[in-house]
Amino acid sequence: MNRRDFLASMAVTPASLSLAAAGDRIPDASEAAAKPMVITLLGTGTPAPSLTRQSSGYLLEVGTDLIVWDHGAGAHDRLIQSGHRAVDVTHAFFTHLHYDHCMDYGRLILQRWDQGADRIAELQVYGPPPIARMTEQLVGVDGIYGPDIRARIEHKSSQDQFEARGGKLPRRRPAPKVTEIHAGSVISGDGWKVTVGHVCIDSGSVDDVVQEFALHHDADFVRLRRPLPLRPRTREPVP
Repeated sequence: MNRRDFLASMAVTPASLSLAAAGDRIPDASEAAAKPMVITLLGTGTPAPSLTRQSSGYLLEVGTDLIVWDHGAGAHDRLIQSGHRAVDVTHAFFTHLHYDHCMDYGRLILQRWDQGADRIAELQVYGPPPIARMTEQLVGVDGIYGPDIRARIEHKSSQDQFEARGGKLPRRRPAPKVTEIHAGSVISGDGWKVTVGHVCIDSGSVDDVVQEFALHHDADFVRLRRPLPLRPRTREPVP
């Protein structure tokens, strides 16, 4: 299945694309269970620069879960524009670790941690190796953002802001729960299940990536198959 067919399949499923603003009120479990599945396209671009299209990213609202599916450059801006917040995201899945599929991952972790003020559960992250090493190199003690995180934990003004957001000292470090996935892995949530298989990436290598996203919600069964990556393009496709 190519990307065009994939997007068309989502358009005809019992799911709608939503850019409605989300209020601050958190719906209860019964309200969440009654909602239809909603898929928002955060980015459908390629690695080629574009002023109109962001890199790969999808947002899936299922039951009480809000799932980020890839988070390439610009996808986080689109997440905010959709009316959602980083603190609303419960899970993040990465099909593979090309930069146009994961560049905004660090931003998601840090903004969710900073705004969440230790009042929300840790982000659950799933992806192929080396997603665990990537996460450690981003937000670990000796990671790229280690000095920034340490300052936000130890500096008095940052502590004051943390408490103003409802946090209670001492502040914890960001610690997303990372699981490296392989062919045969199965991950389940509130009305959804992900099955992992092998897919050939355009470089010719075979990575363990999410191949099939099977969702069961309100008696509707929706099966979305992730397309094989496109061959390299010489120019940006028309939006």
